[in-house]
Amino acid sequence: MTEQPDPKTPFLEQVMAQGHLSAASAQAATKVMFRILRDMMPHQESDAIAQALQKADAEAAHQAADLWADPNVVVALFSRINPLRPLTIGYQTVMLRLEEESGLPEGVKPERAALAIFSAIKRALPEASRQAIAACLPADGLRQMWERA
Repeated sequence: MTEQPDPKTPFLEQVMAQGHLSAASAQAATKVMFRILRDMMPHQESDAIAQALQKADAEAAHQAADLWADPNVVVALFSRINPLRPLTIGYQTVMLRLEEESGLPEGVKPERAALAIFSAIKRALPEASRQAIAACLPADGLRQMWERA
């Protein structure tokens, strides 16, 4: 990512600028990516990330905290119950889900959206939380994408 927004820039504005997305597309893609990340990490880690985002001072982090929480109560409940362990979700599956579930605009590749989301969330989180996310990512391309963002 070449352009580095101000850390106080609201989270979705960072995703929009870096991903070349509208507000609605940035929000939809972020919700999908955050759902995937929550599914790939232990519940304790996911809860710790939510707390870290709530404690952060920057406006960007507060917006991200709202998006991290699953608004669907039923889905949130089932994700806490089943599976009993984090899922392993590969690079291709993540990109397919981003493309299919977030309704990215024509011409915007899911990789671009993922990099924008990763870059923005890394700015909003403290180092320990960034490391927790990196640790849950499989080494099939997602972790490298996280490191590049």
